[in-house]
Amino acid sequence: MNPIAAIADVGYVQENRRMLETDMRITQDFSMFLKGLSAEVAVAYDNTATFQDIGSKTYKYEVGYLSEEGLPVSEIYGADSKVQVSKSALSAQLIRASVEAKLNYDYTSGKHQLSASAVYRQDMKEPLENNASYYRQNVMGFVGYNYNNRYMVDVVGNYYGTSVLLKGDKFRFYPAVSAGWNLANEDFLKGASNLDLLKLRASWGRSAVDELSYGLGNYFWTGGTGYPFGDGMTTVNGLKEQRLPAYGLNLETADKYNVGVDLRLWKNFTATAEVYYDHRTNILVANNNVSGILGIEPSKACIGEVKSRGVELSLGWSGQHKDFNYFVNANWALNDSEIVENGQAYQPYDYLYTRGHKVGQLFGLEAIGYFRDEEDIAKSPEQTFSVVRPGDVKYKDQNGDGRIDSEDRVAIGKSTTVPEMVFGLNLGFEYKGFGIDMVFNGVSGLTKQLNVANVHQPLRNGNTNIATWYLKDKIRWTEAMKDVANVPRLSTLSNENNYQTSTQWIEDGSFLKLRNLNVYYNLPQKWVKKIKLDKLQIYAKAQNVFSIDKIDYFNCEDLTLGYPDLFSVCLGLNINF
Repeated sequence: MNPIAAIADVGYVQENRRMLETDMRITQDFSMFLKGLSAEVAVAYDNTATFQDIGSKTYKYEVGYLSEEGLPVSEIYGADSKVQVSKSALSAQLIRASVEAKLNYDYTSGKHQLSASAVYRQDMKEPLENNASYYRQNVMGFVGYNYNNRYMVDVVGNYYGTSVLLKGDKFRFYPAVSAGWNLANEDFLKGASNLDLLKLRASWGRSAVDELSYGLGNYFWTGGTGYPFGDGMTTVNGLKEQRLPAYGLNLETADKYNVGVDLRLWKNFTATAEVYYDHRTNILVANNNVSGILGIEPSKACIGEVKSRGVELSLGWSGQHKDFNYFVNANWALNDSEIVENGQAYQPYDYLYTRGHKVGQLFGLEAIGYFRDEEDIAKSPEQTFSVVRPGDVKYKDQNGDGRIDSEDRVAIGKSTTVPEMVFGLNLGFEYKGFGIDMVFNGVSGLTKQLNVANVHQPLRNGNTNIATWYLKDKIRWTEAMKDVANVPRLSTLSNENNYQTSTQWIEDGSFLKLRNLNVYYNLPQKWVKKIKLDKLQIYAKAQNVFSIDKIDYFNCEDLTLGYPDLFSVCLGLNINF
C-alpha cells in the first residue's frame, strides 16, 4: 500500500464553521416618576453551526514481492475513481438565547444608601443532539443597604425553574444574605491614618446546578433475550424493563458559608483572609443501597452528600520609588472535604467504604515488595489477579483471609482530583520603561497514577516500547537486583497482577510552575509621540518556563497528554494609537 496515497489520495473532509453572536440592551431612566428608578431589557442570541462536506475516492496501487522461484513479481490492487462528494450536512450546532428584564431602584439620603432590583430572566440552550436542550426561567429580587460605608447588608432571593426537573415540580427557591462591617470608618479608628480598610464580612447562600440527564423520571423498555413459546417452542422476542424511574428528583444544592476580613494599609499593602464551608446535598448517585433481590436496576437517587471546608489567604504589596515601580501578590488556600453519602453498597470491611474520605480519594492495593522466589510465592497469600512469578508485585492481605482480591483495597495516597493546598505568586517591576512580571502557581497534597502504558507498562500485551524511565531511572527486578528493585520484572504477558491500582504505581502530584514570564520595554513617550502613537511596547512572553515536580517526562497535571509541558516563547509589538 502506498502510504502517501493513503494520506493524500482518498478524498477530503472540509468543515465550514459559521457563528452568529448578537446582543442588545435598552436602558430607560424613570427618574421623572420616581428618583433613582430605572429599567433594562436585554436580548441575546448566539448560533454556532458546523457544515461538513465529504469527498471520497479510491486509488490503484501495486504490491511487489518475490515469487516461489525467487523472481520479482507484482500485482495491481484497487482502482482509480473520481471523487464522490457527499451532500453537505449540518454536523454540529449550538443555539443559545436569553431574555432579561430588570427594574432598578437606587436611593441615597445623607449617610443612607438603598438599592433594589427585580429581575426576570429566561434562557435556552439547544444543541443538535437529542435530549440535550436546557430551558431555564427565574425571577430574582435583590435588596442592599449601606450606612455611611460602614455597615452593609445584601439580601437575594431567586425563584429558579429548569426543564430537567419532573413535570409539576420544576421550580426551587434559592436565597442568600451577606453583611459587612468596615471598622476603618468607625470613630474609634479615625486616628489610624495608615488604615485604609478593615472590613469584616460574612455570607450564606444557597445555589444549585441543573446538569441532569432527561428521562430519569420515565419508564423505559428495551429488547429482552427472548423466550420459547407455543408447542413448537418458537423463540419470541420480548421486552424488559430498564432502570426504575426516579421520583422526587432534585437539583444538586450547595449551602455556602463564608467569613472573611479585608485589610488595606499605607495604600500599598492589601490582605484578605477567609474561611469557607460548602455543604452539598441532593447529589444524584447510583443507589446501591437497594438489595439485588429487587431483580431490576434501582433508580438513581438524589442522596449524595459532600462537605468541604477551607481557608484562603492573599497578600499584596505595591510601591514606587522615583522611576522604579514594583508589585508582589501571593495567595494560598488549604482545602478539605468529606464524602458523607454516595449510595455505596454494603461492604464487608469498613476500610472498603469511600464514605468518610476526601473527594477523589484513591483506593487500591498496598504493595509490600516483590516475590523473591517460588518458595516466597508458596508461603504468601494467593494472588487472584493472574499467575505470579518471582519478581511480581506482592500485596498486603488486609483482611487476613489468605487471598489478595478486591476486598483488600484500601485508601492509598491522597485525592487524585482535589489538592489539599493551592498557592500562587505574581510579581514584577518596571524601571524607565523596562519591565518584568512573572506568574507562579502550584499545588500539594495530590496523588497521580503512573499508568501511561508505553512508559510504565513496557512490553505488556504486545507493547514494543521500553522507556528510559523503566530501564535507567528505575531498578527493575532481576535475580541480581532483587534486593534493591523498585519496579517489577519485565514481561511480555498481560500480567494483571503487576498493574493493579496500588501503591506501586502512584506518585506525589505536587508541583511549582513558572507559568508566565513577560519581559518588555516601553519606548519613551517623546519617541512615540513623534510617530503619532500613544504607546509602543516590545515584549517577549514565555509560557511553562519550568516545573518543579516529581513526575518525569510528562505534564504532571495530566499524564494522559503523553508529553511534558510545552515551553513556548512569543515575541511581539504592542501598539496603541
